[in-house]
Amino acid sequence: MPKTAPPSQTRGDARATPGPRVWLLAAVVGLCSLASPAAADDATVPVGAPMDVPMRVPMVAQAALLVKVAPYDRNYAERVDGRVVTLVVVKPDDVESTHCAAELTSLLGKRHDVSGLPHDELVVNYSGPVALADASRLKRAAMVYLCPGLAVDLPSIANALDGISVLSVGAVPEYAPLGAVLAFELASGKPRILLNLRQARKQHVAFDPDAIEVMKLLR
Repeated sequence: MPKTAPPSQTRGDARATPGPRVWLLAAVVGLCSLASPAAADDATVPVGAPMDVPMRVPMVAQAALLVKVAPYDRNYAERVDGRVVTLVVVKPDDVESTHCAAELTSLLGKRHDVSGLPHDELVVNYSGPVALADASRLKRAAMVYLCPGLAVDLPSIANALDGISVLSVGAVPEYAPLGAVLAFELASGKPRILLNLRQARKQHVAFDPDAIEVMKLLR
């Protein structure tokens, strides 16, 4: 019996046909949402808050999303140069920030590869936006992951990374509108990818249109 194409791929359908990458990313988001109930302690809703209030995505889901989404950046291959280097930026003396860095590096460290390449996660104590920008260049970082505790510093960090080809990712959803290129939020129990389009352009991040289809855009 011949296989039937999905409705969006049949002839005469005027809608844009999602590519296979959309299905892949959608599957990743769906799989990550399964981990959310188990991590309820990491993402609690404040008393009296609406049920759809954005919350932090559990780290296990963030790590999975990070390594799946990053390669959809068209400039990613040039950035990695045979090895994926991620700077994990920590606010000194901030317990939550330190804990986040330890959890992310542990999760990524268990992976044999990231997008088929060897990888390094380097923890960096935040000492200022210029120093972070210099470290990004020196280490040829593909990604800069910004741990909690840096909200006040985000605008300065965004300005310092302007013109540097690097993907900045926020640990908390509030970081995207503040100047991180990407962040993740948990809304109604499901992870959602936030993309700051303006900052993405400034940092030479150009996601495939298929990938953008499953993101929430901040213009």
